[in-house]
Amino acid sequence: MLGERLGRMVSWNTVLTFVYVIGIVVVFFTLTEHPDHVWRLIYFSFVPVMLLARFNSSPVVKNISAFTAISILVIGGVLSPLHVEVIEESFIFVPLMVLILYPGKVWAMVAAVFLLFPYFFGFENVPVEDLIEDCIEILLITGFASVMTMFQQRSHKLMLGYREESRTDYLTNLENRLAYSNALKWLDSLSVGERKKYILLLIDLDDFKRVNDFLGHHYGDILLKQFAQRLESIDSGRTYRIGGDEFAILIDESESMVGSRRVAELIQVKSLNPYRLLNRTVNISASIGIASFNEGTESSEDLVRNADLALYQAKVMGKNNYIFFEQAMLDSRQLEDRIASDIGQGIADDQFFLVYQPKVDMRTGQMVGAEALLRWRHPELGLVTPDKFIPVAESTRQILPLGKWVLEHACMQISSWKDAGVYLPVSVNVSAVQLEHDDMLGNVRGILSDYEIEPELLGIEITETSIMDNVEIAVSVLEKIRDVGVAISVDDFGVAYSSLNQLVRLPLNILKIDKSFVDSCHSSQRDRKLVSAIIQLGRNLNMDIVAEGVELESQKEVLLEEGCFVAQGFYFHRPLDGDGIKKLAFKSASVQGKKN
Repeated sequence: MLGERLGRMVSWNTVLTFVYVIGIVVVFFTLTEHPDHVWRLIYFSFVPVMLLARFNSSPVVKNISAFTAISILVIGGVLSPLHVEVIEESFIFVPLMVLILYPGKVWAMVAAVFLLFPYFFGFENVPVEDLIEDCIEILLITGFASVMTMFQQRSHKLMLGYREESRTDYLTNLENRLAYSNALKWLDSLSVGERKKYILLLIDLDDFKRVNDFLGHHYGDILLKQFAQRLESIDSGRTYRIGGDEFAILIDESESMVGSRRVAELIQVKSLNPYRLLNRTVNISASIGIASFNEGTESSEDLVRNADLALYQAKVMGKNNYIFFEQAMLDSRQLEDRIASDIGQGIADDQFFLVYQPKVDMRTGQMVGAEALLRWRHPELGLVTPDKFIPVAESTRQILPLGKWVLEHACMQISSWKDAGVYLPVSVNVSAVQLEHDDMLGNVRGILSDYEIEPELLGIEITETSIMDNVEIAVSVLEKIRDVGVAISVDDFGVAYSSLNQLVRLPLNILKIDKSFVDSCHSSQRDRKLVSAIIQLGRNLNMDIVAEGVELESQKEVLLEEGCFVAQGFYFHRPLDGDGIKKLAFKSASVQGKKN
């Protein structure tokens, strides 16, 4: 433990500096023993010159200072030498100091050779054997230290090379995720004021998976290389590849000549230029999320989270876009996380409930069915609308137990109405996730059997948008459910702009006209023609037609004129609970009886 702490406190450079200073001190005290006061004064200059060589940042000053210091010793040793025993005990430090100044170089050996000159001037009484022994000693020590230093320097360079390679992405030659992580740690080490200069851009290529899936990974790699080159050409900050088609740029806005908004615009312009991939040309765009160290952003982790939220929003808003982070994005994400964590408890505590939107025959005003709508009364958040919790439930697959709960409780209600003499078909919305990952056929059969419900009293509604994501699975499962006798409806028809060829393959009984078309069918000739075309298409495919979101008398009249007779919406009834539907059914039957 103590050794580790000392290792962190004392660097290798500090150790070398300590040895260097000790060497200067030892040589200095040796030089002060010179009997001639003039030479003592001259030798005194050795200390500041050697210190200047070590601590001055200029290479030229270092070279001149080192040369001057060695020259003082060599010339002084020739003209007025010290005693040989004094020299041999202290001058061994001089080549070592030169080695510290020039690690991995041969200058220490050169200095050692020149320092040997004084041994051969003025030492007539010294045995030759002693001179040779001292010379060999200095040369061997210096040579060994020089060789070891060369190996150490070479190893250090290799290590730096490996480290550089480990921080470089092999494909694009940009800095990689490791370098990105180190940069984020460095940001955390800065003061709050210094951090505010930095802005992070997260970049994701739109539909890059399509290139890999249809052309192959080799084409995808070429595209990534070209995109990386375009990012580098902007030269606005440090650029990283942090994932497959994910990149990041860290900008110091106090130094960059281009602001973050301009960088994002340049990225979009450059990314939209066609990519030439061998024998193919591909067009692809980029989405960008931008975040800075604003109020509430305390760490690099917060910065990355905010940029990621902005990137997600850019994707949601249609891709090929750049978005700056706003606090509302974080609030929305925190709400989603809260919802995701509470759905399971909500099911267990019966916080969810169903209401029913009546379907009305517009010719008679009689209720002919209902759509089950899921609601959530959260103990703290209040009434949470489906548009808030259904997407979260689908993304986390909690829609599987939730969807089964809806199916079971809708059938429970159908059974309760039956016991009261009300036979009313109810449609239940089903997610594409349920078709793909749940035993929908088994669930439908089991629940129908458990509550002794005729299949024609249950309907399944699925959105056109979701089934187009995986038509094969949808067709297979829905065909088997329809064979049981359960009616299949397609919701929001016309919104997804899907292939008619794929749509006609689906085993559908009912086609629902989306509210977006109904809203303006009474005031827009174009929308009326669209409604008319959808109705005619449904008729040609032997489907029943149901209109959604009818709110005005004029909308009802248009639909009747065009041949759509069943609708739902606030014009007729708002969603009701089970008892409300039962009362409405009896009232509707009573009114119908009086008319007859």
